[in-house]
Amino acid sequence: MKNPIGINYKSIDNKLIQDKIRSVLKFDKYNVHLSDDLILQCLTHKSFAHGKLPYNEKLFMLGSHFLKLRASIYSLNNSSTTNNSINGLNFNNLGKFDNKNLISSTNITKLIKSAKIDDICFWKMRDGQKDGKFNGEDRVLQTILNSLIGAILIVDGPQTAKLYVDDFLLNKNNKLSLINIASK
Repeated sequence: MKNPIGINYKSIDNKLIQDKIRSVLKFDKYNVHLSDDLILQCLTHKSFAHGKLPYNEKLFMLGSHFLKLRASIYSLNNSSTTNNSINGLNFNNLGKFDNKNLISSTNITKLIKSAKIDDICFWKMRDGQKDGKFNGEDRVLQTILNSLIGAILIVDGPQTAKLYVDDFLLNKNNKLSLINIASK
């Protein structure tokens, strides 16, 4: 029961892994209080151990929808006023590629890899001889970030989740933000 880089699930140092997530993703700054077990669940994809261990699928769905909502609100507010704006919100931004691309699996994968937490994710590759693209790495890593957002929403509530997503993930002043990742 090893992840793609060979880390054995049963012999991991839980504290080290969870502390790495808390530190890199700035959980303390935003008063995020996820338990070690819940963080490990967020790092575990359904493909790992054939779903016999707690995995992140339902947390992913919740976090994915929440991130999509917050990215849409960011897009509505992030524009110059045009003739098509309603109360200062530009609804034309919602369909633009740049705004839809913010939360794409490619950009989320880049964020996870920039944060150097892709090596502590637990999933099973379809074919170990082929590359990450063939094995669905983008999709798997997307589930990690979105499930962490879903867990924050459940454990710490919508206000903390909103602050975390808006101030950390959708803030151009943050090096690890999806805004900066998408603009590279």
